[in-house]
Amino acid sequence: MVISMLVKAVREGLYVERDSECLSELATYELRQNGSYGALPGSHDDILMTRAIGLHICFREMEMPRVVMRSRRFTPSERPASAAVF
Repeated sequence: MVISMLVKAVREGLYVERDSECLSELATYELRQNGSYGALPGSHDDILMTRAIGLHICFREMEMPRVVMRSRRFTPSERPASAAVF
């Protein structure tokens, strides 16, 4: 289920991987004869699995983010104490 979400997200353009190491792992990941997925012998899949788990959480477990429009900008003295400053 986790891997199928990764496959769907990549195939449908919902996620674009930019990390060369993860792309290398994607290139050596296979569907095996017994129906399971795994890295080719001698290859790794740990980075790929972190992406798959993260995408699964984003698309299946979290609420979709919503855009919050502000009517005005806060001055530094008006900014709530909990607001992040970047």
